[in-house]
Amino acid sequence: MAKMKKEEIESIVRRNMPGFRVASKAGPRAAADAAKNRAAADANTPDLDALRRKFLRGDSQTAAGRDANRRKAAAPQVPQVDDDEIIAIEPTDALDARDRATRSKAIVVSGRSKRIVGKQG
Repeated sequence: MAKMKKEEIESIVRRNMPGFRVASKAGPRAAADAAKNRAAADANTPDLDALRRKFLRGDSQTAAGRDANRRKAAAPQVPQVDDDEIIAIEPTDALDARDRATRSKAIVVSGRSKRIVGKQG
């Protein structure tokens, strides 16, 4: 599964969303600051096998799960193509950073059809 090139995404945004551009990525400093402010976990989650023993009484699958696995095994295997990308965009003429209309938004770009297939707001 290949990702689209940055230039290709930028041209799709310019063509289909005039007045917007691909948002610049946050720098490594912002990511480091966010890691410092992350809250510690209160408790640990038990491993999956322990949860299965507790809630499924030793049975690793429910009847519905077994039926789904049988149907899945009987169905022909079709390769899954997941080539859509979520891209952050921002207005090119942002006047006030606190204004809601000038904040970044997300769009979904289809790698197959090379067009925008979904957008936020």
